[in-house]
Amino acid sequence: MTESMGGERPPAGTARVEGPVAAIGLGRPKLDLQVVTSTAGLDALRSKWSDLHLRTGASVFQSYEWQRTWWAHFGENVNSRSLHIVVLEAEGEVVAIAPFVVEAIPIAPMLGLRRLVFLGTGMSDYLDLLVLTGLEAACCARIAAHLAQQGVSFDMLLLSDIPDRSATRSPLFEALCAHGFEGRTLVVEQCPRTLLKDTWKETLESFGGIRRRHLIKRMRQMRERFRVELEVSRTFDRVEADIEQFMEMHQQRWTSAGKKGVFAEPTVAAFQRAVARAFFDRGWLFLTFLRLDGERVAAACNFRHRDEVSFYLSGLRNSGEALKYSPGLVLHCLCMEELVPQGVRVFDFLRGSVRYKYQFGAVDVPNWALLMFRSGARAAKAKNFVALLEESLRRRLERERIAFLHQRRTHGLVSAGLARHLWSRLPANWRDGLRKLRAPEKPLQAPE
Repeated sequence: MTESMGGERPPAGTARVEGPVAAIGLGRPKLDLQVVTSTAGLDALRSKWSDLHLRTGASVFQSYEWQRTWWAHFGENVNSRSLHIVVLEAEGEVVAIAPFVVEAIPIAPMLGLRRLVFLGTGMSDYLDLLVLTGLEAACCARIAAHLAQQGVSFDMLLLSDIPDRSATRSPLFEALCAHGFEGRTLVVEQCPRTLLKDTWKETLESFGGIRRRHLIKRMRQMRERFRVELEVSRTFDRVEADIEQFMEMHQQRWTSAGKKGVFAEPTVAAFQRAVARAFFDRGWLFLTFLRLDGERVAAACNFRHRDEVSFYLSGLRNSGEALKYSPGLVLHCLCMEELVPQGVRVFDFLRGSVRYKYQFGAVDVPNWALLMFRSGARAAKAKNFVALLEESLRRRLERERIAFLHQRRTHGLVSAGLARHLWSRLPANWRDGLRKLRAPEKPLQAPE
């Protein structure tokens, strides 16, 4: 007979998989394990999740607000995704949460792949286990032992976007290997980060001579020609309208370049609205606009969490002359200048090695992934290889279709401009195709 955690009846969709176990190592607490498989069970975790998130120093993307909102928009009503959240308790206290989702991916008729991933995969820049400091090895061993027993639940694990500073990446990999899994850890993305100093002047000086002079020049040029203001969305009655305008500016920026923009998908737009409201309530939303002569010309959606600010997405209007003076760079400068006196010490540009990020002295910090299979699982490896290639091919075909339509509208169907575009895409697609064949689990570019 098994017991519920804390002596209470578990909510619906919460399965007691294993009862109390012997202490793991001398002085280690006994760990109770249960698995949350329903939305009701996830809702019941809210306070314990938030408390653990606060105590572990995890990223804003691992907060309950972000993860629950992701599930509401990308999982709850999607038949191919199911929750598998592993919760560990010691003496009535939650000490670890492993927020997993099992994805059922069709490959061919009557053939599919069941992949275990993190809750929030795709839209989140950092994902990881939530584990109390000092219990990483014990909790990872317990989680790995549980996963090893789930023979028919999933075929393989792809746990992506684990931050470089993660305290669980290595112990989880080692524990999975000890419980019959094989695979590897790999760098999947770089996240440029800028360290901010005690003053804006010191911060500027840290960027280096050429970069510093370029930024100062852009700021001076903009102020000589326009009345420059930084606007921060600060009131609840304005935040919804501000988010709508930010998303409109984001789409304008990308569609004008012949790209899709993330908010072309209604589900993504709804997710952004919900996250903005939830983060505003927590004081985590830092939504900013650059105003020139009173008009909004650039926007940046940032998340402020502890002493870090993460730059998530941007927007830009076709503002004529102002585009010559890099309004996006100017907006980042104004944001940093605003944040430094408030004690913010890290400006994180998140995923993607885009050139402009290094204007601010940003240094690459890797994101990692764990790619793991049960020992000898050749069929799962082959299916995962095919699934990753199919997913990448669908994304690339959609991207090329949108770019083709943009070029056709710009130059006409029978034109030298369209021919040049098609000819220029051939070597890029060939190169990216070869890269994908060599490492299908690595993204080819940062999300837009």
